[in-house]
Amino acid sequence: METNQDLFFQSNTHLFLRIDGIYYQRNNGKGWTIIREEQLPTDVIWSPLTKKLQTVFLPVLKDEGLLNG
Repeated sequence: METNQDLFFQSNTHLFLRIDGIYYQRNNGKGWTIIREEQLPTDVIWSPLTKKLQTVFLPVLKDEGLLNG
């Protein structure tokens, strides 16, 4: 995978995104949190973040003030 490619990972308990090198974790209930790479599960298997998923997640991250642009 490209080093600056946007990615997502769905675990049994959480959803994770990597956008522009920043890691995000979906909170239980509502909201997202910026996390460090060390906080990711050890078994993470990333998939490319498709345009369809971008249209779902990016506006929410922008609304929460976690993503510029």
